[in-house]
Amino acid sequence: MKQILCLLKNKDKIEKILEIVFWIAVITLIGTVILLKPLNDLDEMWNYNFSKNIIEGRLPYKDFNIIITPLVSYIGAVFLGIFGNEMISMRIFAIIVDFLILFFSYKILIKIKVEKNLAKIIVLGLIYILKIHFRIDYNFFSLLLLLFIIYFEIRKKDKTDYKIDIVLGILAGLCICSKQTIGIFVSIVTLFYQVLFIKDKEGLKKFINTFIKRLIGLASVICVLFIYFLVFNLWKDFIGYAIIGIKDFNNSISYFKLITKGKWYIRVLSIVVPTYLIGNLVNILIKRFCRKEIERPNVVLLTYSWAAFSIVFPISDEIHFLIGCIPSIIGITYIVYNKLLNNKKRLIFIETASQVLTIYIVIIAIIGSINLTNCFNKIDKQNQINHFKLIPDSSYSRVKDVDEYIKRQDKEVYILDASAVLYTIPIDKYNKNYDMFNKGNLGAKGEEGIIEDLEKKNDIQILILQDKYNRNWQTPLKVIKYVKADLNKKGSVGVFDIYEK
Repeated sequence: MKQILCLLKNKDKIEKILEIVFWIAVITLIGTVILLKPLNDLDEMWNYNFSKNIIEGRLPYKDFNIIITPLVSYIGAVFLGIFGNEMISMRIFAIIVDFLILFFSYKILIKIKVEKNLAKIIVLGLIYILKIHFRIDYNFFSLLLLLFIIYFEIRKKDKTDYKIDIVLGILAGLCICSKQTIGIFVSIVTLFYQVLFIKDKEGLKKFINTFIKRLIGLASVICVLFIYFLVFNLWKDFIGYAIIGIKDFNNSISYFKLITKGKWYIRVLSIVVPTYLIGNLVNILIKRFCRKEIERPNVVLLTYSWAAFSIVFPISDEIHFLIGCIPSIIGITYIVYNKLLNNKKRLIFIETASQVLTIYIVIIAIIGSINLTNCFNKIDKQNQINHFKLIPDSSYSRVKDVDEYIKRQDKEVYILDASAVLYTIPIDKYNKNYDMFNKGNLGAKGEEGIIEDLEKKNDIQILILQDKYNRNWQTPLKVIKYVKADLNKKGSVGVFDIYEK
C-alpha cells in the first residue's frame, strides 16, 4: 500500500514538473516569436507611438489621434517608464498579454472539466494559428479581459457570490476602457445573459441582485473614465475622433474572403464558428422554451463568444477573426469533448498526442532561444534606430536617409503615409493626424479637415509614397490627389516623392 501511495505521489510530482516545463516552453516560444519580429508591423508601431506620446506628456484625442479608449496605451506607457522608451518595452508587454491569453484559455478549459492533455493540445493549436500575429494590440488585451470574465463566470457557478459580480462588472468596464466597441457588447452580456436562467420569482430576484452588483462595478470604472475626460477636457476631441471621425472609415474586408481565400484552418473556422454560434444559440433557446435544464458553462461560453465575435466586423481579416473566435474555440471544445472524446480509448490517444506535442514545443522553444541569442549577438549596435533598438532587420539605411533629410530642412516636413511613424518616432517628432494617416483616424472633418489644414500652412514639405509602391489600403487618397495637384514636386528621398509649398 505504501509503495502504491509513493508511486502516486511521484506521479503527481512528475505531472507538476512536466506542466511547469510546458508553460516555460510556451512563454519562451512566445518571447522568441515576438522579440525576433522585424520592424514591419504598422499596428505594433502605432500602438507603441500611442504609449510613447502619453509618457512624453501628450493627451489622447487632444494631442494625438486615436479612435479607441486609451487604457492599453496607458498601461503601455507604464512599461515604457519601467523598461525604457523603446519598442522592446512594448514587446515585453505583448509577451505577458499573449502568454496570459493562452494560460487563461487553458484555465477555463480545466474549469469546464476538459481533460488536461486535450486542454494543452488546444493551447498548442492556438499558438499555431496566432503565432505570426503575436503583438501588443488593444484587441488582444480586450480578449484577455474577456477571458478573465469567462474564467470568473465559470468559477462562480450558481453561488451567490456578489464580490465576484462586482469584479465582473469592473472587468467589463475595463473592456470599455480598452476598446469601446467590444467593451459595450461584453458589458451587455455581463449584465443581461443570466436572464436565460430565470424560472420563477426567486430566479428573478437573484438576477436583479446580480445585475445591480455588476452594474455597480461597471459604473465605477465608467465614472473614472468620465472624470478623466472632464478633468483634461477631452470630451469634444474624443467624440470627434472616436465617434464622428470613424464615419470616414468606409473601408472593410468581407467575411466571405475568409471562407474563400483564407488559410486552411481559417476556412474551416470561418464556417465552424458561426455554425457553433447560431446552432448552439438555437439549441439553448429551444431548451429554455421547453423549460429544460441548460448548462451554465455552455451558456457562459456561448454568450461571451457572441460578444467576442463583434471584433471580426467590419474588418474581417485574419487577425481580427482569430482574436474574435478564441472563446468560440473553447466553447466548441467543451461540446466536442463531452459528446465525443470523453472515453478511455480516446483519452489515451489524446494523452499520447499531448506528450508528443509537448516534446515538440520544448524543442522548438530551445531552438528559438538559440536563434534569439544569435540574433542579438549579430545585431550591429552602431546601426540601431532610436527607439527601435534591438529590433532585427530594422531598415536602418532607409530610415536614416529620410530622417537626415527631414532634420536638414528649415521647413516643416509631413509624411502622408501609413508608415510615417517609422520615420518620425526615431527623431522624436509628432505631427498628430499626419503620423497616423489613415481613413477614420483623422477626426470629425476627416480628409476635408486635413486639406483645410494644409491650405492654411506655408513653407512646408510633404512626402508622399512613390506611385510604384503599394499604399496602405486605408490611405486617404483625396488628400494625396490634392497635394499632387496643388503643390510643386521638388524631387525624392528614399521611397517618397517630395512636394513643396
